[in-house]
Amino acid sequence: MTRNDALITAAVLSQLSTHDFRVNGDLDIRGVKLKRYKFSSVAGSVGYWSNWEIRLDGKAVGVWSEKDYTIDGDHRRKLSAVENAQNVLAAYFNVPITAGEQETDNSTSPNRNENRLESIEIVDLSNRFGA
Repeated sequence: MTRNDALITAAVLSQLSTHDFRVNGDLDIRGVKLKRYKFSSVAGSVGYWSNWEIRLDGKAVGVWSEKDYTIDGDHRRKLSAVENAQNVLAAYFNVPITAGEQETDNSTSPNRNENRLESIEIVDLSNRFGA
């Protein structure tokens, strides 16, 4: 996996939260050279938005959305993780997920990752990325 692939992985993981924070700052990532990730156009985009599924070796992990018609004429872009992104990424990197990390009750916290902090294990993935 290349450095750019690793950055997309980190961006997708950062979007697992139910909060609507954007990590991309309206930059266009579709032109970035990627080895394992591909963008596939999603039919039926709503309104002025166009959507692309972000696929890691054929499995969806996120959605890239773009809207070109804003009040100020600038592009609007957003990255979102799909519902099972953490499971796909865990399987890809061969990192186990405990039962408590797979799903949490969102009614107790607006951030479903907040309750996971105590069960996170540090896993060194640095040897899985190339130049």
